[in-house]
Amino acid sequence: MHKFMRAIGFGSLDNHKRLQELLTDVILNADRRSIVKGQNGALTGEFCKDFAKGLGIAVCGEFDEDERFIYEYYYPYLEGSGITSCEDVSVERHAEKESYAGVCDDIKVGMSLIFYLKNKIPYMRAMMNDKLPVRGTTLTLSALSASCLLYTSPSPRDR
Repeated sequence: MHKFMRAIGFGSLDNHKRLQELLTDVILNADRRSIVKGQNGALTGEFCKDFAKGLGIAVCGEFDEDERFIYEYYYPYLEGSGITSCEDVSVERHAEKESYAGVCDDIKVGMSLIFYLKNKIPYMRAMMNDKLPVRGTTLTLSALSASCLLYTSPSPRDR
């Protein structure tokens, strides 16, 4: 099971059968469906279902020659709100699956931010239509946590 499923309320999924039932529900009852023809000519699909406002599961995969959807991976998501950055974003494809990483050199935080691209289907469409690079885009980041690290500052006498 994906390590961040607990972060969106699915920590009680304890076996593969229940996970498969959940992913099938996401595919059949998706709130949003996106399909694009990939570089290899195969149809790539993404099915997203919200379980709370802006919080849900996305299932990604390809359609086979019989038009059956074969899922490759899934991930829980949290949709951010507001603009995090207006800096240009570089995008690179992951080697092991049809997913993408974004890289943004944000001057405000003084470091490069590396993240998974949630809107991969619109990106793939732009790539297939030779509309890249896109300049002047905005970036909205969000994050999930699988654990909590509590930090307390030292008391004045410990300093």
